[in-house]
This record gives sequence, C-alpha cells and structure tokens, in this order.
Amino acid sequence: MKKRLPLSVLSLVAAFAALGAALMPYQAALRALCGVIAMALGIAFIVQSFSDTKHIAQSMGRPFGIAMFAYFPLAVEFLVPYAKDYFIGDAASKMLLLGLALQGVLLLVSVVRLFRAHKAENFSPLLYVPFVGMASFSWAADKIGSAATGKPIFLVTVFFFAVLSLLLLVFLRRGTRRDAALAPGFRSPALVTQAMPLPLLLLAYTASANTLTLPILAVLTLGTAMTWVIALVLLARILRAPYEEDLALIAFPMTVSALALQRAPLAMQAAGGTLASLAPLLQQVSIVPVLVAAVICYYVLLRVLLALFAKSK
Repeated sequence: MKKRLPLSVLSLVAAFAALGAALMPYQAALRALCGVIAMALGIAFIVQSFSDTKHIAQSMGRPFGIAMFAYFPLAVEFLVPYAKDYFIGDAASKMLLLGLALQGVLLLVSVVRLFRAHKAENFSPLLYVPFVGMASFSWAADKIGSAATGKPIFLVTVFFFAVLSLLLLVFLRRGTRRDAALAPGFRSPALVTQAMPLPLLLLAYTASANTLTLPILAVLTLGTAMTWVIALVLLARILRAPYEEDLALIAFPMTVSALALQRAPLAMQAAGGTLASLAPLLQQVSIVPVLVAAVICYYVLLRVLLALFAKSK
C-alpha cells in the first residue's frame, strides 16, 4: 500500500514557517533553512494532492478534515514574508489575499457544518484553525508593510475566538457526561490546538494595533504562557504514545506560542509603562519556548518521514 503525507502535515508546514521567524533574530540562515523545509513539505503535499485526488478527498471527509486543511492557507500566510524577501517582492500581497480568500471559504464551510449538526462530537479545539487562523493574515500583512489591512481581521477573529471558546466549553461538558472517550477532536494530539488561538491573537494584535494597550497585551501574553504550559503537560503524554498520523498537529501550536512569547517583550518595550521593566527578563526567558519549538518541529518531521518511508509489514 502506497504511503502518503497525512493531512496533519500542513500544521508542520506552518510550524516551520513560523519557526523561521522565531529563529531570525539569532541567525538568518536558520530562517532560510526553515523556509526551505516548509516550502518543500508544502510542495510535496500539493503534488501528492493533485496526483491522488481521491486520497485528499477522503482525508478532508474525515472528522475535522476541513479544520486540518485550514492549516494550508494559514501556512501560505506565514510563508508570505519569505516570498516577499526571497522570490516575488511586493507581489507577495496577492499571495496573502489568496490565503485570506481560502480561509474565508473554509470558515463558511465550517460554520455550515456546525449549524447542520451542532453535537458535542462535532466540536474540537481543531476548529480554532478555520475560525481563528485568519489572525495570521494580520501578522503577515504587517511583515509586508500593510499593517492597516490586518486590524479588521484581528477584530473579527477575536469575536470568533470568544464564541467558539464558549461553545467548546458547553459541548465539552455535555460530551464528557455522555461519552468518556469523546470524539476524535478532543483526543490528543488535537487537544494541543488549544495553545494556538491566543498566541495568534497576540501576534495579530501587536502587528495591527495603532496603539498598544497594556492590559490587553498583558492578558494575551499571560494567556499564551498558560496555554503553552498546558500544551507541555499534554505533550508529556503524547510523545510517549505510539506514532499516529495526526502527531504533526502538535507542531504549529507550540511554534506560534514560541514566536508570540518572543515578540511580546518587544511589544511591551514599545508600549512603555509598568510592563516595559519586565521586557528584558522576558526576552531572555523567551529562548526556552523557541528551543522547545525547534526540537518539536524537527522531531515531528523525523517521525513523519520515518513513517512515510518505512517498509510495510
């Protein structure tokens, strides 16, 4: 049986693109390497999808397949700064709009599906990808000099985050009472996706706000740190388990958390006030989540490649 890249590998594509941004302050060559890996994985997935449309259709038809595929436009947006710097210059803005358009389509599909079947088993932290993933547009727009266009998208994603978080809490409680096992969307490694929305919102806020407000900055930074710690606890169990094709889902949440925690001290310094005094210490500490993210990305990449090229028994 021919082995293929799993749909969850799109999380790894986005993760390497984000990791490159996090490693840029330390060494530009590391950013370039991460960009090459991200693009290579992305191109391999695209070629595989066109050569085997039946497989991609089956993958997207599985529970939360659409939510996983929403990592594709998110990855495109995180690759926009690379495209601008190394390949197509200002034309990268069109690439960014393409990513946003695809995110809009996937968001509409996700909304329709939830309205048709709003049961506990149809809810998952993975839904944060199509609902809050658009915040990556705000971050990428700032990187290509179009920060003003990102502000309305940030405000929309804040609304979606609040509504979806409330729904997840409600349906998680209902699902827990009815079924201890719950649906696939509430099992690890999908659970690690809970660490994705707040750092994305933090990046979008610092990129699109005209004036940074210290209380908002503090809440988003603290929330990002808390969800990162929760994700670490979940990883202690996930990484001990046998390999499963959705393992790659852990990559982007951990990496975008590291990037956000790295950029938060810079935003605090820019905002001034009481938090500015903590910025130097937080900047030094931020190397820890960046190193954790790098280890996770390369570990997951190795596991995915070993599974892809392993001989069938």
